[in-house]
Amino acid sequence: MEELRGSLLVVRVLATWAFLLLFVLGPTLTLSMGPNAAVVYTAIAVYPTALAAIVVLWCQRRSLRLTTARAAWLSLDLLVCPAFLPNLVRKITTPHPIAADGAQVLFAGAAALVKEEFLARLESRAGDLIDEASADEPAQEQLRAYLATVKAAQ
Repeated sequence: MEELRGSLLVVRVLATWAFLLLFVLGPTLTLSMGPNAAVVYTAIAVYPTALAAIVVLWCQRRSLRLTTARAAWLSLDLLVCPAFLPNLVRKITTPHPIAADGAQVLFAGAAALVKEEFLARLESRAGDLIDEASADEPAQEQLRAYLATVKAAQ
């Protein structure tokens, strides 16, 4: 997850830039210069951004975990409608399942106080469930293993 996240930096910057062009610059130009000029000037700025995004897609295709067909489809998507560029990060990451559960995701980005409080609650609840399960049930071992996994993510 971290590897994909790191390789998305340039794509996120381009998507944010396209968002600003389309939803800040475009309306501002419409207000100040009228709709015709706004469309032309916004297109002049957005199309090079879309072309840059296509180049990035192909140069970082492997690190973004894109197949050739998927990269071609996204490239065509951006050429036909550059307004889809702000959604590019979502379109790249949607096919990739997250290989972590909610607790591990929480530990990856939460503040230390939130982590401590969550871990205390999780240990308490897991302890209750372990006590309720009989000694020979695999549920006890699974809960202990899960707690160890979550603590390791901390």
